[in-house]
Amino acid sequence: MNPLSIVLDNFPHCEESSEQSFMSILHECQRIDMDAYWKLEWALVELTSPYDDYLRDQCWPVFRIFSHLSGLFCAHIDENDSFKITNFDDWFIDELIERTTSVFDGYFTGSMPDMHNRLQYANPLLESRDSSPSERKFRKPPSRARAANDQASEIDDQRDWLDLQTHTQCLEIIYQNFSCKMQWGAQSLLGILHNNHRLDMDAYRQLEWAVVWLTKGADKAPSPHGWPVHQIFILVTGMLYAHIDPDDQFEIKEMSNQSVHTLRKRINMVFDGFFKVKIPDMDAFEEGNPLLDDSRAVIKRR
Repeated sequence: MNPLSIVLDNFPHCEESSEQSFMSILHECQRIDMDAYWKLEWALVELTSPYDDYLRDQCWPVFRIFSHLSGLFCAHIDENDSFKITNFDDWFIDELIERTTSVFDGYFTGSMPDMHNRLQYANPLLESRDSSPSERKFRKPPSRARAANDQASEIDDQRDWLDLQTHTQCLEIIYQNFSCKMQWGAQSLLGILHNNHRLDMDAYRQLEWAVVWLTKGADKAPSPHGWPVHQIFILVTGMLYAHIDPDDQFEIKEMSNQSVHTLRKRINMVFDGFFKVKIPDMDAFEEGNPLLDDSRAVIKRR
């Protein structure tokens, strides 16, 4: 089996997409085909291992599959949505959500996902490998020193189109929303959403501005900040899903389910553009972002 071919089988925006893929069966039949899922999981683990840099022809499809899958899971748990997965109970689906998040996150970190205690099932395609997953050598996330060098190198490459101050501010906003780093900020979008259960639209516009500007500067090459951006996407959409889940106690203050769906579509488009290296059509949104209207916008520190 070719792992990239399996990814493209699950990617509807290409000629290689297949009606027998995991994503196609889930979307069209509202049914989880575990054989098809094992293939997709195997492919992602295979593509995680051998590369020092993400290839553009696989990075965007992988993120798009995750985004679409997250949307289907969200629709399933929304009591007002007609999409319902029919062949597994909610306990299993909750476990599958955790498992898929771990697998996709592993792809973007370049590290082996933690497959222990996931669904209490082993992927037969991974178990049949010549060597066990624990024995495989996966590249580790970059150290802080290497990340700093990557940032400096990226800044040098992009000075023609984005000045140093603006680029630095973009990265500050990204890492203020990234809880795994020292730059984590309580006044960031995720900080306020997590601590106060409130959506701060000013903080969201800052994050959106940063993601769009980094997209503009990607120059058709993978960004070294792909994992933090993907992790932010997981955390934000996870809280939005929890808000509409009747069985979850997390609730965003003064926000309707319709507002959640509208914001989720916007976030999907913006983050999808980052991994596709294509600026999203901001005119598609009813509410504009004034920070994006000013090409020389400088964000005030919060």
